[in-house]
Amino acid sequence: MNVPAPDFQKYMTLTDCPYCHTTPAVEIAKNPRVVRCINCGLYRLQPRMNKEGQIAYLKQTNDTLDDLTERGNPLDVHLFDLEEVRELKRHFPGTSANGKALDVGTGEGRFVAALRHNGAFEATGLEPLPKVAELGKNAGLDIHVGRFESDGMPQALEGQVFDVVCLREVICYMADLRESFDLLRCVLRPGGGLYIKCHVPTSICYWKNKDYLLRYGLTVTNMPTLAAMTRILAGEGYQILKSGYYPFNVLRSLGVPGAYSFFGGIIGYRLLSPVVHFMGKADRMFILARRL
Repeated sequence: MNVPAPDFQKYMTLTDCPYCHTTPAVEIAKNPRVVRCINCGLYRLQPRMNKEGQIAYLKQTNDTLDDLTERGNPLDVHLFDLEEVRELKRHFPGTSANGKALDVGTGEGRFVAALRHNGAFEATGLEPLPKVAELGKNAGLDIHVGRFESDGMPQALEGQVFDVVCLREVICYMADLRESFDLLRCVLRPGGGLYIKCHVPTSICYWKNKDYLLRYGLTVTNMPTLAAMTRILAGEGYQILKSGYYPFNVLRSLGVPGAYSFFGGIIGYRLLSPVVHFMGKADRMFILARRL
């Protein structure tokens, strides 16, 4: 997300952890101030934005969206998205061909289209920005406007239970993580699969630049590491089936000129990525877990 206008600073009122709801923490960075919860290990801004501010930011973003043509056709599925779907089928084998999947924060629905590809899942998307959701609806995708919160779910999804829930690049923006896991118990069936994918605060990106707003934005509520999210999932009653980090272009994360070139891709993605993973500075984590 982009950094909102300065007047959104008035919503920066919360000092507690969005999961533990305690305040003791260790300082990680000073400007902006980022701390790590001593109980669960989540990183967070100090102070962080409240729910009222997040809703106001979503409204402002939607109101100022004009030209959405650069988003392209949501039915044009990316190969990497299809590989993610194959991983879901591989690790959640009990999900039948018509298994129901919910993609939270789906945008225009590109991953919903990937989930539906070749009949892998019966897929539904949830998106907080009405104008963006409309792109997917117009393409024939099942997308609903709403937020993954107890008071933000659309009426059409009330009472629905899914076989798989996907939280791709969205868990960092959930206003109350404890509430989010309570809601997951309502929408994800026992034995169902949970897929989490997100950027991590231990990325080499922040080894070079300590400005955590650079990529997270001011609306971020938490910045989970793989270790912290693994502990939280275990406490919430999930079995981790597979977890790790995706390969990435290290040169791109460091802002090195030429990172997008052919040779920059080879060096950053194929040569440096394994080294940076070994150093514990990977960029994006994934978790596949089963609700017990």
